[in-house]
Amino acid sequence: MGRRRTLVAGMLVLGAALGACASGGDMGVAADSGAAREARGSEGGSGEQFGLADGAGGGDLAALDTSLPPVGPAVIKTGDVTVRVAEGGLQAALSDALEVARGHGGFVLSTDVEEQGDRSGRIVLRVPAESFEEAMADARDLGEVVRERVSGEDVTQEFVDLDARLRNFEAQESVLLDLMAKSATVADTLRVQRELQDVQLEIERLRGRLRYLRDQTDLSTITVRLQESDPVVAGTGLWDKAWRRSVDTFNTIVSAIVVGLSVAIPVGLFLVVLLLLVKLVRPHLPSLGARDG
Repeated sequence: MGRRRTLVAGMLVLGAALGACASGGDMGVAADSGAAREARGSEGGSGEQFGLADGAGGGDLAALDTSLPPVGPAVIKTGDVTVRVAEGGLQAALSDALEVARGHGGFVLSTDVEEQGDRSGRIVLRVPAESFEEAMADARDLGEVVRERVSGEDVTQEFVDLDARLRNFEAQESVLLDLMAKSATVADTLRVQRELQDVQLEIERLRGRLRYLRDQTDLSTITVRLQESDPVVAGTGLWDKAWRRSVDTFNTIVSAIVVGLSVAIPVGLFLVVLLLLVKLVRPHLPSLGARDG
């Protein structure tokens, strides 16, 4: 009986060992099959997942460019130049400035001409940013440069921030539109609509700012100020300026006197009339007091 029990126990242990080996073999086969399927999927399936043709890319995800396109430097360029032209050459200089804008593919934004006193003018040009330096050089050639100022404002970071915020709000808009389409009650629809209006308003504001920045960076602004030279007579230029200054000073003094008299004369007349009334009334004051007594 003891030997039989020992034999049965040995057979049970052997059967368990054989079952474990068999199951381990199946697990190894299954693992190998899974690994093979995963390898085959990485080789052929990744191309289908990312829209690549069969055999293209070979499952190399590093070859895919999923980053955003780089943003180049965005600079708002502004120029301001003051030029002195010969006497009587203001209109010709304005025409030449107009040709500067046209020659570089730009246009004239505004023109202002002063015909009284010292003849001068101001013309504002918009030219493509890539032609800014050449246009400034042509503006200097209009006459004698008196003053010049060039400035630039880098708005690259603002472009990046605005674009990121715009993408975010556009994603919110898409979600809200989907929610509105699935709203079951009027209250839900109105609630989503209010949120949607706020988001769309912000989208329009961001797009407007982006349009403005693109306009300012694509087209540079050049302000050209033109001044005519004062006529100078040979041998008498200094005396002529001194005489004109003296005349201007005399006119200023006379104007001040006239203004003062225009105030003093009415006040003086009022005082004279007041004194006359006092003189006329004063003799009768004691008699009026005696009657009352």
